[in-house]
Amino acid sequence: MLAMIIAAIEDDYEREFIIKIHDDYYVEMKKRAYRFLRNNDEAEELVQDAFVKLIERVDVVMKVDKNKLPGYVMSTVKNLALNKIRVNQRKGDYEFSRDDAELAKWLKDSQNLPEDLYQKEEELYLIHKKLSELPERDNLLLEAKYILQLKDEEIAKQFNISQQSVRTYIMRARRKAYALFKEDMENE
Repeated sequence: MLAMIIAAIEDDYEREFIIKIHDDYYVEMKKRAYRFLRNNDEAEELVQDAFVKLIERVDVVMKVDKNKLPGYVMSTVKNLALNKIRVNQRKGDYEFSRDDAELAKWLKDSQNLPEDLYQKEEELYLIHKKLSELPERDNLLLEAKYILQLKDEEIAKQFNISQQSVRTYIMRARRKAYALFKEDMENE
């Protein structure tokens, strides 16, 4: 179906441009759509809808700076997914899975926009990804202290270290995490 849509583009230059977008971003577009919809068929359909939108506005898309193009393409997918969720919610067709409980809470809260949820989800994903680069012990220490909110004496027992050393270990782990984030920000 998507191949027929792309083949229908009359201008060769525009067709090549859309084919390049397809080759470069299709996999990420489908992942992003799946992350919202949690259904492979719906994600595929949404990606096709995204390409239709991009083709409809190909003159605008071609003027987007090449560094901003991935964001533009992914925003198209995100907006279509959020619109689909809203429409399905109104119809009562969309049921949230346990993994989507947080998304359901945010969508029902009128003060929080879906874009805020998406931004928060992306930030949490990036933080998790960066923290997974830490040595396992540092990662577990930070998790025990800040996620599980264990007291220093509990952490000392769990890691078989003295209670006086817990703060030092956590401070070192935080510094390593900060260095990873700082390095990542400098590379952007």
